Amino acid sequence: MAKRIVLLRFPNEWGWIKFKIELNDLNVIRVFDDEVFAYIGNNCVSIKRDSLPKNFVIEKGNSGY
Repeated sequence: MAKRIVLLRFPNEWGWIKFKIELNDLNVIRVFDDEVFAYIGNNCVSIKRDSLPKNFVIEKGNSGY
């Protein structure tokens, strides 16, 4: 899978940054209406859900529960 630019923020940060990631590198923890929490390596990040492909979360099988 190709790299994709997403909007993300690190814990305790308030602003979103554009970051190029490989979607296969994400280990999704929790899914909310507007954010997805995931690990990239050892870093926990929050990703704006609308910056991910629309079917990404469904394909990963993560309902957030």
